[in-house]
Amino acid sequence: MQYYESAASQHGNALPALLGALLGALLTAALFGASSSLQSRAVTTWLGRWGLGHAAASLPVPAVNLRERLPWEPLLTDEEVQRALGYYGSGHSMRRVAAKLLAGQPINVATMGGSVTRGTGASKPAHTYASRFFQLLNASFPHRDHVFRNSGLGATTSPIFAGCTDQLVPPDVDVVVLEFTYNEAPGAGYSGAARRSFELLLRRLLHQPGPPALVMLHHYAWFMTRGDGQNAGLYYYAPEQQLTVMANYYDFPVVSMRSAVWRNMAAGVEGFRVDRVVPIHFLAVDPLAAPKGRESEYYYADPWVHPSDSGHQAMAEALMGPLQRALDELAAAGIAEGAAGAARAAAGTTAANPAAAAAQDRRAAAPAAAAGFEYAVYNASGFEWRPERPEGASFVEQKWGWSAYEPGDWVELELDTRAPAGANVSFGVLVWLSHLKSYERMGLADVECVSGCSCKPAKLNGRSDHRISVPFPLQFPVSQHEQCRIRVTISPEPGQTGEHKPERGVPPPLPPHLASFARLRERLPWEPLLTDEEVQRAQGYYGSGNSMRRVAAKLLAGQPIKVVTLGGSITRGTGATHPSLGYTSRFFSWINATFPHNGHSFINQGIGGTTSTIFMACVEQLVPPDTDIVTLEFTYNDEREGGYTKPSRKAFEQLLRKLLRLPSSPALVLLHHYAWGASYGPGHGKGLYFFPPEQELTTFATFYDIPVVSLRSAVWRNLAAGIEGFQLDKIVPNKPDSGPTVAAPEERHKYFYADFYLHPSDQGHKALAEALAGPLMRALGETAVERAAAAVAEHAAAGNGGAQEEVPGGPPDGPAPTEQSGGGSSLSSDGGGNGEEGVRADGEEGGSSSSSSSSSSGDGGGGSTSSSFGGTARADPRLEGLPPPMIPGNEEVTTVSCYMQQSFEPVVRNSSGSFAWRPERPGAADFVAQKWAWSGFTPGDWLELELDTRAPAPPGKPPPAGNSLVWLTSLRSYQHMGVASLACVSGCACKPSRLDATTPHLLSLFMPYVFEVTQHERCRLRITILPDAGQAPSGEHKFAVNAVVVARKPA
Repeated sequence: MQYYESAASQHGNALPALLGALLGALLTAALFGASSSLQSRAVTTWLGRWGLGHAAASLPVPAVNLRERLPWEPLLTDEEVQRALGYYGSGHSMRRVAAKLLAGQPINVATMGGSVTRGTGASKPAHTYASRFFQLLNASFPHRDHVFRNSGLGATTSPIFAGCTDQLVPPDVDVVVLEFTYNEAPGAGYSGAARRSFELLLRRLLHQPGPPALVMLHHYAWFMTRGDGQNAGLYYYAPEQQLTVMANYYDFPVVSMRSAVWRNMAAGVEGFRVDRVVPIHFLAVDPLAAPKGRESEYYYADPWVHPSDSGHQAMAEALMGPLQRALDELAAAGIAEGAAGAARAAAGTTAANPAAAAAQDRRAAAPAAAAGFEYAVYNASGFEWRPERPEGASFVEQKWGWSAYEPGDWVELELDTRAPAGANVSFGVLVWLSHLKSYERMGLADVECVSGCSCKPAKLNGRSDHRISVPFPLQFPVSQHEQCRIRVTISPEPGQTGEHKPERGVPPPLPPHLASFARLRERLPWEPLLTDEEVQRAQGYYGSGNSMRRVAAKLLAGQPIKVVTLGGSITRGTGATHPSLGYTSRFFSWINATFPHNGHSFINQGIGGTTSTIFMACVEQLVPPDTDIVTLEFTYNDEREGGYTKPSRKAFEQLLRKLLRLPSSPALVLLHHYAWGASYGPGHGKGLYFFPPEQELTTFATFYDIPVVSLRSAVWRNLAAGIEGFQLDKIVPNKPDSGPTVAAPEERHKYFYADFYLHPSDQGHKALAEALAGPLMRALGETAVERAAAAVAEHAAAGNGGAQEEVPGGPPDGPAPTEQSGGGSSLSSDGGGNGEEGVRADGEEGGSSSSSSSSSSGDGGGGSTSSSFGGTARADPRLEGLPPPMIPGNEEVTTVSCYMQQSFEPVVRNSSGSFAWRPERPGAADFVAQKWAWSGFTPGDWLELELDTRAPAPPGKPPPAGNSLVWLTSLRSYQHMGVASLACVSGCACKPSRLDATTPHLLSLFMPYVFEVTQHERCRLRITILPDAGQAPSGEHKFAVNAVVVARKPA
């Protein structure tokens, strides 16, 4: 067991500025230059009383930036650490650990795995990833009683750990890291013994008291990852994707080194080079040995699996990702309840004035989340604790706050501004007092310290020249005192309308993660079905977030965006009882309700019964070049049998690459629907959790840094448990129907599907829309925080009004009181769509409840402005542009011509017998939903298509040599279908083919057949229905085609 004493001095990291919360936050005493964030009895008491995340708060920066506390020079950038976070989930278990660390409590950490975890490859024990991770924890949160246990056993797999869990992991463990990716059998299926043993290990750990926070760590071994024509460096590797699915199921974080470092390895970036190794001690002579003095440039210690010192360091840095996010979330949630009020409760102090006594009487009846800012008020004259909207359905919607209207009215806050015990005291404390700025009914107020502590008088300006109603923080230093009294008095100087109401309870600016969900989900134009936790669990992968933050910045700036949705019948809206209730319409309506703009453009390109292949071939005509967001929903239409080299997977990757090459570099989002009835496998006729297309398509997303939304991760447990809204025993068809399995009108809200196979009901579409909003919600929160941080830096740089008077106990040149934008004004654009300030008036009366917090600020400045997102990125020309294809050699084809939907009809130049241009679903609402195609029913009937299969060429020059490719899309179904022959009959030449439209699977899809043809201006193709039965005989002979594409192979 490894045991680390606490460091003699802590690594400094300024506690970030914490702004006002939804209920009106309190301040917690912290220090200018304080070295430990929120490690006080205030946080301890808050955790004990209220748990985690009862209310949303706002903060410009994370409470603790682990990167700044690394006891070594970092190798990974912030962006790479974010990309490494392969899955986070609800974050419950990680927030429990973060809460203990923030409260100054010790934790017990265990690492389990093979030789990599044991430390093989590192030059000394202190350089192993486990030791470095322990060093980081102890440097960030020093404690004499931390316990760090490395249970790595070389050349072992999970079964031995599953059988000996009690001996290897203490019952009071807080965190368990699991690193087994390259020791587990790569070819095992989920039902095999290897995967069953791994799941048994997870279940035994999760049955421990607590239970502990698990973190799955995927090492990446370049030399061991081979296949599909590559001897090394293959990106996809079966154990990683399969073990990740188990983490999704059990809701714990995943860290993937592959996602973080593969591009650096492929590009030969220093620190990640793979052309040589740094030999470990028993390989003293190695022809691949790195040059002396340059060992740090190379990632591996041998040409097999083990990382060098650089590799171990990268693994330790990537491991900090889940904890960093949990710390960010706790900072957002914790300050909302009011850490300083909790500190008072912890100290056993009580207020001795009538206002506080009355508040104490109201405590029992008030919602728990109210017990924050209300009780920070020691005394008041004219100010009252009251709701702005008494008719609201909940406490939050009623918007309680301390407010007053007349000049001379005042309110006093009593705060404990002393430093936490044992902290490295440099200066004083920094207070953030959040108040409302609005365009109507607002006035001014004076702020002064009247007892105990001292501060420079400041003024709150509630007036705004723009049509906004948002909270702004006033920042000012105060001296330390157990009972610091701060008075806010309404000034006689009038506001714009001659009124003086300065403050009321208002929503704060957007914080990251949890708070952004809570704030933005208030704007959903319907009653939510998913909880915040379920929306978080649905975020299967987020990555760096760069592209989503670009979109968020446009919305926050009041600019319009263009959104395109690609997919099959679900994207088209099948299953919804009205087009407005489909997930795409709901997603669009949420964006427009939150950021209304008459320039927004929403384009639904869903086509029922199609796969990603036709979209890849025709993407140029389906997606405008100035698109901002493209969502892709193909999980249940693309080929279900696994294998990355299958044509459907190759086409999917080419679709991604073509979209990423669009001039606008759109943000892509991969949306995985979950179809209970269509998810079957060994021993399960339906409801199987693991479904090959989802994990394989997700691997593409991690490679190209694309967010993933997984409905399965959000709703599977609800479906299995029969929770109302997710029930499965009845359906809600989108057309009149009856029977014992059809829900009655009054109970439709209980059921998730419109049929027993695939399509979601109105409830299912609602869940898809809410889950799809998750990545954009997170990006909006992050971007708002970055804007607030920039405002902090701008005000600090400007000095905001001159020199600061010396504050007793504080720095001689400390910051003057400043007001700054909190970013919350960007929640919605004005209704007229003119983008003024990126906000709109909400029609509410002015005022706000003051809310405050205190933070440590390094170097006497305005607080740290760094964050765990939007931080450092690697600037290297070798990493510019798209990476090479994930599937070896899978470069994009060049589309010459695409004929689909209406444009396909005239391509057929001749036909016989029963072949005709007709709809598959004539009663559907529109042309796309009607699924028009050329179809025939009788053996011997035929049709001919005429195509120009020549390659494009410059004017006056012959086309380049070589054959062209043709995609012919035909219907495959479990009923009515037959077999046809394909032949080139005029102009061009091709190999005759047999096309089988039957399938044993319960599906009906237009699927592509790809073949080569010679070049000709008028290439005639003939399709003839055969009398053959096919692989799944239906007794009928129908054959239908609906699209054709001519393309060129990459040069």
